[in-house]
Amino acid sequence: MVDYKVIGLRLKTYRQQAGLTQETVAERAGITVVYLSKIENGHVRPTIDLLRYTVISAAFFRMPRRCRRGISGSGWWSCSTPAPRR
Repeated sequence: MVDYKVIGLRLKTYRQQAGLTQETVAERAGITVVYLSKIENGHVRPTIDLLRYTVISAAFFRMPRRCRRGISGSGWWSCSTPAPRR
């Protein structure tokens, strides 16, 4: 069973740790602030695709430029490692 309250709390925590407002994340994800608030509070059941897009929308502008190229492919999450030295 999926616990949407836990998912919402994790999304909210992630957003706050990134220093982003609900307005910023909602705009980047193409949803309303009200809907994002409902997601964060576990009052709606968003699709996995919407959750993924919301998280990526929030993270995209915070991640290193070298990671942005592969955002739609597998392995984009591995960009947390330091860039190779040239």
